[in-house]
Amino acid sequence: MRQAYAYHKRVAGLVAVGCLFLWACGERPMGAKEEQAIQIIKGHTPEGEMFSVISNIEKRRANAGREGNPWSMGRWEAGLLEGDRLNNELSNYFNIFEASSGRWVRFGYTDEDGTHEAEWETDLYRKHVIAKNDLAKELMTAPPE
Repeated sequence: MRQAYAYHKRVAGLVAVGCLFLWACGERPMGAKEEQAIQIIKGHTPEGEMFSVISNIEKRRANAGREGNPWSMGRWEAGLLEGDRLNNELSNYFNIFEASSGRWVRFGYTDEDGTHEAEWETDLYRKHVIAKNDLAKELMTAPPE
């Protein structure tokens, strides 16, 4: 009887720990750090370029509208990088874990050709920006005149 009780206690504990890990790895709504990541991307001016990402987007949008292919702007989204969610959650409770500074940022728009999505990664502290797909690289350069 005692062994069965101890076994049930262990199983209940493992289930509780598993649920906590599952909860910690879930997607969170955007907060201040995600908004900061979006602002870093919008204001980023690549080396050798004169204009920021947001000004390039606005210029491309205006050019597409004049060419008869207007954009329907999507929303900007940001979140924690995949491997950093658990570390970030644990850093709220234990000071031995460093809070994650890496975030992904997505921007999308729709035109006659369909839906397009650009994705970047950024570090909040170093303000280092990496384009993760071809559209993101394209939006980081000024459109041809």
